[in-house]
Amino acid sequence: MSNSLVVTALARCFLAGSPVVDDMVDLAAQTLGVRWRWLPALARHCVQNFPPDARPRERDVTQFLLQDQTLSQELSRKSPRLRVAHWVPLPRVTRPVDAAAAWDLPPLPTIVALAAWLRVQVSELEWLSDPCCIAEEANFRLGHYHYQATLKRSGAIRLIEAPKARIKTPQRKILNSTLDRIPAYPAVHGFVRGRSIQTFVLPHVGRPVVLRMDVRDFFPSFTVARARAFFRTAGYGESVAHSLGGLCTHSVPRALWNHLPLDVAPVQLRENAGMYEIRHLPQGAPTSPALANICS
Repeated sequence: MSNSLVVTALARCFLAGSPVVDDMVDLAAQTLGVRWRWLPALARHCVQNFPPDARPRERDVTQFLLQDQTLSQELSRKSPRLRVAHWVPLPRVTRPVDAAAAWDLPPLPTIVALAAWLRVQVSELEWLSDPCCIAEEANFRLGHYHYQATLKRSGAIRLIEAPKARIKTPQRKILNSTLDRIPAYPAVHGFVRGRSIQTFVLPHVGRPVVLRMDVRDFFPSFTVARARAFFRTAGYGESVAHSLGGLCTHSVPRALWNHLPLDVAPVQLRENAGMYEIRHLPQGAPTSPALANICS
């Protein structure tokens, strides 16, 4: 059996259970079929490198194990007994932050569970999350969004990315059943129930100086990496967080900019094309304001 399968199996074991050396060793021994005497040392190294409050990705743990001297020595011996005896069904769930325990989020341990929760087929879920935007690169009119571009007072471009009904429905489900259950930070007033421009202004009334700032290209500045990191922080496994992040973000195909009726310099079009091509929170999706508030 290849060493990569053994390392992958160990990485999944160490991520699946509690970050306690004895528990990690028990699960690894069950997977490998042998309670190797070097397993406790390997588990300790992993705990020391990834503290209990960390939420490492599978690839991070795999890379760490590949560089660990203890495991490298065992793999170099090429023992025929060192193999994956049982692919133990592991819960693909990360450790949420302590605050997430009070959020009452739906348990979604697998992609199959996520698809069932959204009432779509797994294949449709993959199409909707479309991490490579294959459909839109071929023809942006076949993609998941409508586009409307306007010019700001500054002359910059504002692009509204309005989701079509097929993807807007799961986005509303994510908003209503997950994002809306997370308490907003006290300083956040936009897009929060019970808060408004009045609650925002009230603390500043009568102050001798008020500093007003505006974040340039606010929604495009939140990348898919931040969205996925949030869902992992909430306790969802890597594959589920990856799909949720894909559903809530978008990459605008470069071909779109050739069809927008805007009288702007070519260099500005190129700059905007490069910015919006990076997968980001689309201005127009129902999930974007809540995710922006959470990730700010």
